[in-house]
Amino acid sequence: MIKIILIILTFGTHSFAGIFSDGVKFFDEDISTKMEKKRTDIKDPTKQKFSWNEQLNIENDQFFKEGDYMPPAPLVEALRRPTKENILNFEKWQEMRNLLLQRYEVARSQYVAQTKTNIPKNEINETTSEEVELKKFRFIFYFESTCPSCHSMFQTINQMVQRGIYVEAIRVDKSERAVSGLNLPWNYANSEELKKLNLKAVPVLVAIEEESNRAYQMTGRKNIKEILQTIQRGLKKSN
Repeated sequence: MIKIILIILTFGTHSFAGIFSDGVKFFDEDISTKMEKKRTDIKDPTKQKFSWNEQLNIENDQFFKEGDYMPPAPLVEALRRPTKENILNFEKWQEMRNLLLQRYEVARSQYVAQTKTNIPKNEINETTSEEVELKKFRFIFYFESTCPSCHSMFQTINQMVQRGIYVEAIRVDKSERAVSGLNLPWNYANSEELKKLNLKAVPVLVAIEEESNRAYQMTGRKNIKEILQTIQRGLKKSN
């Protein structure tokens, strides 16, 4: 009996020693090592090295990038290499783009005027006699990108366009400043046009009657009602 017990103990001791000879593993250490490696491979944005060489290189797109915004490729090319060819091509590209946007906006405004689609509820009004009268005219809006009064007038111009009134926007300055708030494509004024108008101040709105082709010019910020009143006064003087 004693011999049997000794054999069992000897066998048991040998077996358990084999099991625990490499130590206890509570989970797969290989998987843990791989997970840790992946965590260390992920780059921490706060620890990435800033490079002035990349930022100061105009051939690097990062030079022109503003946050998540990247300017259009034609503008970037013209800024990088302002050759005569690039400047002329960029102006042509911008003009074509504005013409396409203008064509779209005119078609959209006509559709919106008929269906009242996509106009915020607080801007929707029943068609008034003022609007009916104004649709007999086409308008040219002259503005300057740095003019506060012009920017204040953008709201009126946007409302006119949304109601199906034809408005053409003309920018009188030549700066590269972006125009925001005006929901209408614009073109640059040519020198002959500016000389003929002899603008003393902006904004200027010119109303041209479709039937008679008579023009009425008004200066300063005005709402839709004030625009019609100015035109009506002009009509009385001419009659």
